[in-house]
Formats: sequence, structure tokens, C-alpha cells
Amino acid sequence: VTIGFQSNNLLATLPTSFLEPLLSASLMEDAELRLLVIEILLSLIDRQGNRHKFSHVSIVSDISVLMLKVDKCSRQDTLFMKKHSQTLYRYIYMSCKQENNSHIHYDALHAMLALISVELANEEVVVDLIRVVLALQ
Repeated sequence: VTIGFQSNNLLATLPTSFLEPLLSASLMEDAELRLLVIEILLSLIDRQGNRHKFSHVSIVSDISVLMLKVDKCSRQDTLFMKKHSQTLYRYIYMSCKQENNSHIHYDALHAMLALISVELANEEVVVDLIRVVLALQ
């Protein structure tokens, strides 16, 4: 759906009028639809091409081996996270709790958390991500 689309900032790419219905669709019973929504969000968030490096859950003792491309979070993306982060985190949490998830869903949700930490990270986002992960345990 989003192949070839390059978002410059998420504030313009994911306005509330698009984000809310997209996230609502992500909580439907249909597991394939939920996975499609996650994939759409992953492709929109991943602007540096790091997504494939998080495709499978693994423990890496030295993150430099991943050779991640990282840019400083833009002002617009910081505003996006201030405006939508709690909704996004709630969606991730509720998506993890879906009973008919498969390992593919968990891999995609893991990639979502990792990409948020790389693409949209600031101090507040990192603290919130830690809270989400602790709540999921």
C-alpha cells in the first residue's frame, strides 16, 4: 500500500483524520487486517530503511552491528509524538493483547517499538516506550 511513498514528517503524513481510523481498524478481529495496518504504519515510520533489521525479535549485545541509519528527530516528528504518542502506545498495547495473534504479529509489533525508538526518539519517547514494554510484561 505504501511502497514508494516517502514521508518527510509524520505530522503531515498521519493526520488525526487518517491515524484514528487506521488504528481503529488495527483492533478488529481479522488478524490479516491487523497485520496489514501494522505493515502500513511500519512503512510510514521507517524513513531510514531500518525496518528489515528489526524483522525478527533477537537480542543484540552490540547494537552497532545492525548499522542503523539514524537522524535526529525533526521538530514536526516531535510534535507528532506529543500529539499522538499515547494513542499509538495504547494501540500497540492492545494489539499485543489480541488473542489470535501469531508470531508474525509480535515480530511486527516489536519492529514498531524498535522503529519508534530509532526514528522518533527523544527523552520522553524513550521513557514512554519503557513503560509500554513493562506494561506488556
